[in-house]
Amino acid sequence: MANTVIGSSFTIEGEILSEDDLLLQGNVKGKIAVKESLVIEQTSVVEADVAARAIDIAGQVMGDVEAAERVELKATARLLGDLRTPRLNMADGALISGNIEMSRDENVG
Repeated sequence: MANTVIGSSFTIEGEILSEDDLLLQGNVKGKIAVKESLVIEQTSVVEADVAARAIDIAGQVMGDVEAAERVELKATARLLGDLRTPRLNMADGALISGNIEMSRDENVG
């Protein structure tokens, strides 16, 4: 379980910076930078650039996504932006509109 949970009733405008895992169920406009793992639930709408060590997306993201280790797109994921990660797992039904760069750069995120 994530150390921090932002519930579905929350809408945040601004920058989220975290050293810990983050579970996002609400909405964010701005920027998200998480040192550890980030989970974006199906209920979330994110209008932000996102960076973390590992990212699981089930909701909608409008912005660029960078992960140092991996990105997993669930069947309900919608990504409108560029994606940069060394490993990508994409479920049937997930959508990406943007560029995908698969790199082994450990300094991402």
